[in-house]
Amino acid sequence: MTTHPARTRVIGFIVAVAASAATIAWSAPRAHTLAITNVTVIPMDRERLLPHETVIVRDGRIASMGQASAVAIPSGAQRVDGTGRFLIPGLADAHVHFDSHEATYEKVDDEINRQYRALFLDAGVTSVMNLCGSSGNLAMRDSIARGEIAGPRMFTSPHCLDDSTMTEAQGDSAAVASKTAGYDFLKVYSFLSRDGFRGIMSGAKRAHIPVVGHIPQRVGMKAMIDAGAVGIVHAEEFMYNAPFRLEYGDSSPGSVALDTNRIPEVAHAVHAAGVTVTPTLAAYTAILDESTDLDVVLARPAMRLVSDEAKQRFDWDSAGNTRARRLHAPGALAKLRLGLAFQRRLVRAFRDSSIALLSGTDAGGDIPMVPGWSLHDELADLVTAGLTPYEALRTATANAGTFFARNFHAPLSGTITPGARADMVLLDASPLADIRNTRRIRGIVVRGEWRAAAGS
Repeated sequence: MTTHPARTRVIGFIVAVAASAATIAWSAPRAHTLAITNVTVIPMDRERLLPHETVIVRDGRIASMGQASAVAIPSGAQRVDGTGRFLIPGLADAHVHFDSHEATYEKVDDEINRQYRALFLDAGVTSVMNLCGSSGNLAMRDSIARGEIAGPRMFTSPHCLDDSTMTEAQGDSAAVASKTAGYDFLKVYSFLSRDGFRGIMSGAKRAHIPVVGHIPQRVGMKAMIDAGAVGIVHAEEFMYNAPFRLEYGDSSPGSVALDTNRIPEVAHAVHAAGVTVTPTLAAYTAILDESTDLDVVLARPAMRLVSDEAKQRFDWDSAGNTRARRLHAPGALAKLRLGLAFQRRLVRAFRDSSIALLSGTDAGGDIPMVPGWSLHDELADLVTAGLTPYEALRTATANAGTFFARNFHAPLSGTITPGARADMVLLDASPLADIRNTRRIRGIVVRGEWRAAAGS
């Protein structure tokens, strides 16, 4: 269902992001050492609460933690009072889109990316996977890592590999060249040729660069996971491949033949292959919502955080949103609703089969979703699908940290434990009691630097 971002030409620069109570004050840290005192820690190493803890951060890492009465706070440390609040690891969105294509580059693209980086951080999203990137995104990733610009830690692929005529030799060459250029992973797309996929996987193994993506329809799920792909993005993708075979373009509700009895065998195959799944239920839900009533979607308060220029560039508005008009037909809406219900069952089965799930949204492109804040929608969608709040939160914390370490050789992250990267979110209420509490942000810690929410 997802499509590449629309590339309409827009004149002018991005207007300032609308002010909100969740906006983070980007002031410089007052001290090199940070102490968050008397807080309830949700470490995410397992399901538990650690009340009355003090967490000491030094040099961008969690240096130590323990009962507030027993932890000595270093002289000169910046102190943040966590009394009555909850500390969770920084959140990860494993499927985002920064503006990327050099062929249509304009100065406005830099402004959109700047705006999106701020939105991610404001929402407590401290790590992202950028799918379908560019050399410009590589430069942005490195500038963030050096601390030159504010933004979430970023892993990026090159442009999506989607050439239906790609040869095996071309695929092999593309994979090796991407690794040489410094990309973190490859993303394959739905319409890639079988030969191209075979070459990509061969080159990726030789170059040691992981492959994630849609399930190329000429390849199929089993061949994709057997070849060594490490991740599938969109639970939706399983519907379009054996054993389900829902057609992309057929909007007749009578054509929907999704045999739920086949779900266990799919879950078993994915688990056996050790493949991670990023469901992106929020993206599918957003498409259903815009197709049902686009005006209601665009009137949501969070939409004020995205500039009109960005909305127009990606055709969110009613004038340019052809997808919403096309899918507004009764048959298409019925198919979308059936598809969403099926994906929820699929996600539950994946959870029951102990498949590692990652939170991801598809935000930043042509689906009307607010970067950063849509991650909270995804967590709520996962709970609606049947995950517990703890299980949903793991997809954006511990699971993501494990995936980044295994595939990108990233240092420890996604948990609040000594030695882990000091990306954390301070909340006013526990997300284990209600997943919607991940939105109640008091402030965030990014690489050890405290950023207070406005009004705190």
